[in-house]
Amino acid sequence: MAKGSSFLLVASMPLILVATVLFVGIAGMMSPAKASPASCTLAGFAADKVPNGWGAEIEKSAKANALPASVLAAQLEAESGWNPQAMSGAGAQGLAQFIPATWATYGNGGNVFDPVAAIDAQGRYMKNLQDTLAPVAKASGTEPIQLALAGYNAGPGAVQSAHGIPAISETQTYVQKIMKNAAERFSGPCQPTAPIIGGVDTSGKGDNYPWPNAPVGVANPVTNFYYRECVDFAWMRFMEQAGTPAPPFKYDKNTIGAGDAGTWKAAWERQGWGTGTTPQVGAIAWYAPGASGGSVTYGHVGVVKAINPDGTIIEEGYNIDLGSGANHAYYTRTIQAGFPSAYLYIPGKG
Repeated sequence: MAKGSSFLLVASMPLILVATVLFVGIAGMMSPAKASPASCTLAGFAADKVPNGWGAEIEKSAKANALPASVLAAQLEAESGWNPQAMSGAGAQGLAQFIPATWATYGNGGNVFDPVAAIDAQGRYMKNLQDTLAPVAKASGTEPIQLALAGYNAGPGAVQSAHGIPAISETQTYVQKIMKNAAERFSGPCQPTAPIIGGVDTSGKGDNYPWPNAPVGVANPVTNFYYRECVDFAWMRFMEQAGTPAPPFKYDKNTIGAGDAGTWKAAWERQGWGTGTTPQVGAIAWYAPGASGGSVTYGHVGVVKAINPDGTIIEEGYNIDLGSGANHAYYTRTIQAGFPSAYLYIPGKG
């Protein structure tokens, strides 16, 4: 159920339990899910699995709000079972199960029972939740999309109070079921031609990142990223190659618009810097949000450390927790050259 931001107290929970329980069974406690090492997780969107031709509307809403369409589809199924006329005892209505107060904010004056309007509002509200809960995601290491789902079900205040997914069995089951169905039923076809080869080396060999023990979730005043995030390490490598390993840097992250990893390719293109699918030593290995190899929400950036004689590459970076133990730590991994979504070339070198 789409809980509005006015529901900021856990005390409001008795009203929460009614709407989605019609479609999501109550189960035991869960831990926040981590990215899967499978090469197909949330890769693309299986729009043909969505009934009534609504797949195109979900894709449109997902793209407009930088969200994975597969998660939005699985969420709608959990909320209403694809019934645009659904109503709950708690007053939630329509395909996306908005309560009237929240619909008044995100419905743009539309009809809550109009599935197109509901899908549009769902995307905008999920984006708002994700942005609102971003500090919790940074501090807890939980995927922002999972926190947005928890906020949709329990209210953002409950997520903020819990500093993560609340210890509410319905909410935890809600998040777990949606993420599972997003990966298994609403993601696009697997592309197993570019897997990670072997495991991920987390020994730390070759790591010269200056802040390997800095606290996670704290801004780095030198780079203006967060300590031990993939972007912090990749920016350091980028500045080394640009000839300014220490401030003042040759480039300013805010000027070029390099924020979360998912934004880097667009930032490169705005500057007229080269991007492509051919690896180069030193290039940024960029993974789009939702692509295999990185975060569902943020994507990922690593650095091409070496190119092997067989054409595979050794990627280095920080914070690629795929069950490898490399959460907020240095890693190297050998991958097929086609595994990253793109390569971002260092200006003047590619």
